Amino acid sequence: LTQELFAKWADTVIVVNTNYVSRFFLLEGVTHHHFVKSPVLDPKGSFFYESIAFDVPSSDSGKVQLLRLKTVKRLKANKDAYLSNFNGDYNEKYDDKEEYFVVFPDQTFEKVKLNKSSLSEVLSKKYASKVETFFKTQGKSMSEEIAASLIRYVNQ
Repeated sequence: LTQELFAKWADTVIVVNTNYVSRFFLLEGVTHHHFVKSPVLDPKGSFFYESIAFDVPSSDSGKVQLLRLKTVKRLKANKDAYLSNFNGDYNEKYDDKEEYFVVFPDQTFEKVKLNKSSLSEVLSKKYASKVETFFKTQGKSMSEEIAASLIRYVNQ
């Protein structure tokens, strides 16, 4: 499994040597998607993680970071499967997988699920009062935006 970074300028596309890139962002409309390398999660520096709570004004991911690793796995077509033979679909499938990690300032990390209980459990170990205060004002739902707000609140 590898990641490749391409840069496009006018009609030219080049492959970027990621050994010389520590972070970059993609602009989608008015939304910025910031990607960073994490030596804690990946000492070799093979992967870029999306920083969910990246603070644009300070150009930093903050003390506590919520990082997402998105991977795609190619599943070869099984020509012996009944359903494939029945409908003639012999195309390869792709399995998208998203993993979330909370990285702490002391260079430790924990894998989390993007839900209130998982984030609360992990963050409450070091930031119990802030987590409790934050969730008093929030509903029971959880999204990336709410998780990013939680991380930014913890970093204040």
